[in-house]
Amino acid sequence: MGYYSQVTIQVQEKGYEMLKKSMDEYNEGFGGYFIPDRTFRRNRKSGTEYVIQWNSVQWNSDFNDVMSVESVLDKLKSMAVKFEAPDGYKFCKIRIGEEVNDIEIDFNDWSYREDGISWQSSVPIPNGFSRV
Repeated sequence: MGYYSQVTIQVQEKGYEMLKKSMDEYNEGFGGYFIPDRTFRRNRKSGTEYVIQWNSVQWNSDFNDVMSVESVLDKLKSMAVKFEAPDGYKFCKIRIGEEVNDIEIDFNDWSYREDGISWQSSVPIPNGFSRV
């Protein structure tokens, strides 16, 4: 048992490659345990973007699987200056917990946050993405 969340991350291509590499390295050591439920991709003039989503996951920053993702997001945040990240590395993460008002938003670029994923009672995937 435990506390479960829905976690959705929208990220540009270079950031996605960093996330995928980190998750693959984690999974290699633990037999494919930490795999998103859904992954989407869309191509835009500004480049390729991805949305990865876990529908029911224990998102605890003390867990190694979650650390494999959060450490990359921290690196992406450190690349931003005054919430302006380099192209290819912008991201937005939304975590919705089981309890009412348990919503966490994290991002590294204001413009990407405004043009990215949003939430209602669940996180809808923005238009233009196709399932991978």
